[in-house]
Amino acid sequence: MSDPMTYDVAVVGYGPVGVTAANLLGQMGLNVAVIERNPDIYARARAISTDEEVVRIWQQIGLADRLTADMLPGCGANFVDAKGVPFVKLLPGPRGNGHPPQQFIYQPALEKVLRAGVNRFRMCHSYSSTSACA
Repeated sequence: MSDPMTYDVAVVGYGPVGVTAANLLGQMGLNVAVIERNPDIYARARAISTDEEVVRIWQQIGLADRLTADMLPGCGANFVDAKGVPFVKLLPGPRGNGHPPQQFIYQPALEKVLRAGVNRFRMCHSYSSTSACA
């Protein structure tokens, strides 16, 4: 068996939060192990929006401009019932903090950009039965 690698931090789960954390940690120069059960980005969105505080974090890691280019600032969201009839419209108002208070996202596209951002740093990616650790 080869010598075990030593990591500063392990990120378990590689969705929007985990991949954002991996970018932040990599930017700090830490040796990060990313552990995720599935190497593929899940094709269906589970998150639909983000707020200005998260956009500030993405600014810190240098990806905000690319991410916000695909977002829909100032647009509302209609929630519909099983028959497609709208029952609630969400339209957040500006609060004057520099970014729109809520921006709607397509999670798989967002994760693709964030994962590409991680490639700037040295990291170990481990997926259930495979590993890409150097």
